[in-house]
Amino acid sequence: MEKKNTILLTVIAVATLLVAVVGATFAYFTATSAPNDPSNASADATTANIASVNVTSSANQKAYLEYPGGIAVLGAGVQIKKDAASAGSTSTVAYNVNLTYTNETATNLQYTIYRAEKNNEDSIALADLDALCSLSVSNVGGEDQYSYTCTKNAAALAANYGTKVGETGTLTAGQTSQEISVKAESFDLDSEAAINNSYYYYVVVEYPNSGDQNADMGDAITLDLDVTQATVSTAKD
Repeated sequence: MEKKNTILLTVIAVATLLVAVVGATFAYFTATSAPNDPSNASADATTANIASVNVTSSANQKAYLEYPGGIAVLGAGVQIKKDAASAGSTSTVAYNVNLTYTNETATNLQYTIYRAEKNNEDSIALADLDALCSLSVSNVGGEDQYSYTCTKNAAALAANYGTKVGETGTLTAGQTSQEISVKAESFDLDSEAAINNSYYYYVVVEYPNSGDQNADMGDAITLDLDVTQATVSTAKD
């Protein structure tokens, strides 16, 4: 029997007043994605006589979750930029990272989260998120069963993603609207130094193939990776 799931995958990154969204709905091997108001590229926070801090958000994703055996990768992050100026002041950038999911299938999904720090980057490369999965079909007991076979496994993908945040966890079967608090970040910036750092968070989700998952047909999986509630505060020392 053919196994198809309804997948809704959303990556959200928010920085100060900025909202950037990349979303996709997966069904029958088609997907569309589009940024939400890409003209909103940055937001500044400035105090009198103190140089501003510019925070830009980014988000991207690549997923194969219509069938068992697939892998999804979501990436979201912020770029923090500041010119060297305004001696005698300190700026603080703070934000939260959360993963929210729905897993209506009868299969537990496995997830791992990573954090990478890079200089002078403002986007997440889609090629780094692609597990290169292809659809396979096998006949079992007279029924065709579909699953994904992926060129890159989770370990190979993780080589691009920096340091693992916490341990590998489970997106529990039959759950709706569950939130996982990943990390609360806060960075103090020296006003006398130029800053151009990017902080990226990646979640790798694996849909195990047990070989008999007809019960999963038509069930929904949704994922949200949020870099949210960002604030920028600047004050004289």
